[in-house]
Amino acid sequence: MRQFDYCERLDPGFWAEPVNALSNVFFILFAYLAFMYLYRSGLKGKEFLSPLLLTIILFAIAIGSFMWHTFASSWAEMADVIPITIFMHLYLYFFARNIFRWDFLYSFVFVLSFVVVNYIFSITIDPNALNGSIAYIPALLYLFLMVAIMKKSIFLKDFVLAILIFLVSISLRSVDFLVCELISVGTHSLWHVLNAIFLYRLILIIIDAKVIQATKKLR
Repeated sequence: MRQFDYCERLDPGFWAEPVNALSNVFFILFAYLAFMYLYRSGLKGKEFLSPLLLTIILFAIAIGSFMWHTFASSWAEMADVIPITIFMHLYLYFFARNIFRWDFLYSFVFVLSFVVVNYIFSITIDPNALNGSIAYIPALLYLFLMVAIMKKSIFLKDFVLAILIFLVSISLRSVDFLVCELISVGTHSLWHVLNAIFLYRLILIIIDAKVIQATKKLR
């Protein structure tokens, strides 16, 4: 049994995970790209705010994850987990509002159902399964559910592509310890890279949906 959480970390030092820590720059890069995409979209006012909020949280994920992979303390773990959790719940709400075109109540209940499923999952499943990636299974299940609800949406192809990226990403996170002897730094850093791309593509879908809605209002 390894003492630390990742292949790369062999001691409790601040720079014990340089690759894992520095790979968080990809969250910053894709937060910047998302912001530029949003800026060029022409969205204004309240239509600008929700994708901007997701973009800011994407940047916060970079900071929180960097802290976790350097300080590796309980408070740093919370700094890592909280932005990710906020992003997931807000994205479900924004997706329900902008892609499904549901009203506030239906969208809220959709998010609430995810909270309930997550809770049930957390108290019934070993949190260490799949190298800790088991915690993301409810999110994956909801992604599949969202695909089923979307049916023939014009965003279906982009959304499915994003899910495929996430599947590869979560697989790389899950096998980190299994490849320690072959790859000393493990594969967790690749989870960061692909997850940054995944979240970036999710934000773009919301932006594109809002642009289409704004265009229809002008007609």
